[in-house]
Amino acid sequence: MRDSTSPPERRYIPLAEIARPHGVHGELRLRVFNDESGLLLRRPPVRLRMPDGSERDAKLEATRPGTKALLVRLAGVDDRDAAEALRGAMVCVSRDLFPPAEDGEFYACDIEGAEVFNGEGALVGQVTGLVSYPSCDALVVALDDAFAKEAAPAKEAAPAKEKAPAKQAAAKQAAPAKEKAPAKAAKARAVEIPLVDAYVASVDVARKTVTLVTLEGLL
Repeated sequence: MRDSTSPPERRYIPLAEIARPHGVHGELRLRVFNDESGLLLRRPPVRLRMPDGSERDAKLEATRPGTKALLVRLAGVDDRDAAEALRGAMVCVSRDLFPPAEDGEFYACDIEGAEVFNGEGALVGQVTGLVSYPSCDALVVALDDAFAKEAAPAKEAAPAKEKAPAKQAAAKQAAPAKEKAPAKAAKARAVEIPLVDAYVASVDVARKTVTLVTLEGLL
């Protein structure tokens, strides 16, 4: 158990992915997740999250804008082979180093896991991410099982078919019953909720809650 007097563990947020080497001298081409962010250009301390899940700290020695990418050099990465070994790694920065969000705005990482409620106070689900479209951003919400079941449209029962007369059973030994395969778990339903006033009433980052106006037309 962590000592309550010790500082909280830093949370590292992925800002970019190493797409591929650039040239033969160790430079890297990054796919930045938010084109409007200039944080990596300031060369903060970074942590690399490798495809196998391991992590290691790294130092940005140089950064420069490229064509539809950010070009960077990391300390100790001096040739193409070393750069190639980092392909697919996430470049992460401590959340503490993010600039303050402007009034009425928030960082997507701060509401991941937030509980989502409808106007009546019923739990709708949990925020699992945020996607950006040309028209607006949208919350990705994994629906709560109880809410999804209640919201699912009832299927109209099909008329019962008249049974055909049973055929006389042949005098054959019954084949042994096959063991049934275990039922697959149903995938959690998700819905994208546009971050506009027509659908979202409020986002409380401190309490990690989102209150909706309506889900009409989304389910």
